[in-house]
Amino acid sequence: MDSLLSQIPHIPGFLPITRENYDLLLTYWKWFPIIGIIQLLTPFYPTGKTSLPTSRFNIPGRLAWITMELLSPVLLLTTSLLVSTQVSHTSLPLQNILLIAMYLIHYSNRALIGPLLNNAMSPVHLLIWLLGIGFNFVNPVLIGGWLGGYGRVTSSTSTFFLGAGVWAVGFYGNLYHERILRGIRTKYIKISHKDKKEKDSIDKISDDVRIVTGRVYMIPRGGLFEYVLFPHYFCEWVEWAGFTLAAGGIDCLPALLFVTNEISTMLPRALQGKRWYKEKFGKKLPKDRKVVIPFLL
Repeated sequence: MDSLLSQIPHIPGFLPITRENYDLLLTYWKWFPIIGIIQLLTPFYPTGKTSLPTSRFNIPGRLAWITMELLSPVLLLTTSLLVSTQVSHTSLPLQNILLIAMYLIHYSNRALIGPLLNNAMSPVHLLIWLLGIGFNFVNPVLIGGWLGGYGRVTSSTSTFFLGAGVWAVGFYGNLYHERILRGIRTKYIKISHKDKKEKDSIDKISDDVRIVTGRVYMIPRGGLFEYVLFPHYFCEWVEWAGFTLAAGGIDCLPALLFVTNEISTMLPRALQGKRWYKEKFGKKLPKDRKVVIPFLL
């Protein structure tokens, strides 16, 4: 193991992160929700449905997503292993290993499997890519440092497995609703090849389909899509809430901040998405469908 760790590139002060830098980064990370407030004040979020197809600053969607998200599992694994060698030369506790595995499972889907399975992905603006890189540097370094030895998992065995169960439910829900969205993208490919003129039109409207800058959008159906427009967001929040519970709840500040920071940036995005659906689908959008939390919001 020591020979393997010696092959990992070191960034002085950050990989492995020193305790002083760790505490400093954790302090500033508490202010991340300010970005969510900024998102609420502006509709500018050039990726996905609201991407800018002709921007010179665009990065191809699949390339941007993989490079942006793959950083997270790599940094969590390397940080947790490197910090553990600094703090203690004994092996990591089983709960820590399982938490690392849960994180890696999620991000193997998010960073690789999902993008590779998608038939089409909207371009990502350079600004969004850079913000994603920043998030996927700080977040895994803090959680990895905690699991590596700068913190400790304080949950009891029963609480740990309860949290792991909640994580599993959220992870499955995320996969299920992403598969529904992937089915819509597959329909886009079929329609776009069927009618070139229709593909190139802007805001061409049929009963259940909106074609915007050559991309087909439909109101998703099935699962929690019957209640909210963004159930995959909600399921991801459930997933990381379970992870936080398994890691010790409020005692594990990095995991708790992960959940709150995700909500602070994804909720404005979901609210923007609801406005987009209303603009494109009008009366076709079910009036009783919430944004992201069933029956509440």
